Amino acid sequence: DSRRSSSSSNKNSIKNSMDHDDNGNDGMNDNDVSKKTSEEEEEEEDLKDLLKELQEEIPRVSKYCLMSAAGSYTDFHVDFGGTAVWYHVYFGQKIFYFIEPTQKNLKIYSEWATNGTSRGRGTGGGRSKKSNANAFLPDLIISSGGDVFEVQLKKGQTMFIPSGWIHAVFTPKDSLVFGGNFVHRHSLEMQLTIFRLEKKMRVGKDYKFPSYQKLMWYVAWDFLKEHDDLMMQKRDRDATNVNLIAREEMVIQQICGKYPNHVLLGYKALAKELESWSRSKQKITTDQFPENMDVAKVAIQLRELLTKCIAHLGVSKKEEKPKMKPDKNMKARLEKKRKHSQSSRKKPVITPIKKCSSSPPANKICKVEGCKQYKRSKCDGYCATHYREQLSLQSGGIDYHVIPPPGRGCKVDGCNKYKKSKCEGYCLMCFRASSVKPS
Repeated sequence: DSRRSSSSSNKNSIKNSMDHDDNGNDGMNDNDVSKKTSEEEEEEEDLKDLLKELQEEIPRVSKYCLMSAAGSYTDFHVDFGGTAVWYHVYFGQKIFYFIEPTQKNLKIYSEWATNGTSRGRGTGGGRSKKSNANAFLPDLIISSGGDVFEVQLKKGQTMFIPSGWIHAVFTPKDSLVFGGNFVHRHSLEMQLTIFRLEKKMRVGKDYKFPSYQKLMWYVAWDFLKEHDDLMMQKRDRDATNVNLIAREEMVIQQICGKYPNHVLLGYKALAKELESWSRSKQKITTDQFPENMDVAKVAIQLRELLTKCIAHLGVSKKEEKPKMKPDKNMKARLEKKRKHSQSSRKKPVITPIKKCSSSPPANKICKVEGCKQYKRSKCDGYCATHYREQLSLQSGGIDYHVIPPPGRGCKVDGCNKYKKSKCEGYCLMCFRASSVKPS
């Protein structure tokens, strides 16, 4: 409601300022006035369409009012998109049953939730036994060596539920609750795990976090923008002859000092997921691509940046594999298999590799001091990495859009956007501007 009131007040202020300008310019002729009026009406219609589109895309999940009668029960579930939850009991009482979202517990939960029973949780082909069709999930968890936790929440108490935790809720008294869902950078890995689990369980669109994939693209873009802002600050403070590689290392060190290890590992998992999305041809995924964003470039840049950060920290995400029970015959079987494979395969022919020089010749090296990469053709003597940085600095800001190749760009001078089909060689914005005609 506050967003609606603020947007309507902004519209009224814009309209009042337009009316004031029209009344104040008495020296304009009728043609100029009509032209200006039509342009203002066009802008106002575009503003209305934009506000309407934004209102539809904003995820409205952060504030809920929940009214529950005594005896109500919500079965075990995971909140959509792996979101965290804030939960405040205004009056009444709630009893929660929690299961930790380990890999083993999530597998048991997904099989239990998609077993095709009358619960109707999904249509996936779970491999649960028929004897588990009416099983109580905590019984399955405990029998597999897991734990179930009980939490009682009374009047006036507030609780935060971490991302991904499996939980059920019982209401012993009539209750009124305020709560909401939210995502954050401290649980990116778990949120992406639940997103993939929902896809595997074939959860319907109405039960997923709205515009989740589009939100993740903006999360990646914001992290890259923060890195480039730091690079610009370093460039403005330091001398012009400072080595770009040294400047990059200082920025990486600053980022690693700002964020904990688990946050950077979460961003790395996000980069891997975004690269997969960028290659997808499915409409349900491509519809979530932000407009005017080169998603493939953002995914690659995020992966390269996080690879440098992880290498700087020296951390690894490799988890220890569970120890297998000793098998007396396992060693003999493996040895027999190894001897059979060695006898059956041919020895590979090894071709010697010619050793190359550690750095390019003087006439083929990048002209940036300290860089040992080959200069590329049509890059003004720079290597590809420094040529892209020079283009970004010359543009006067941060720009992740691809500069179109010759013949595919907008024909308006200074516009670096791709031309659109059926737009007479213009990009979409320039085509709209050129198609505005005075009434």
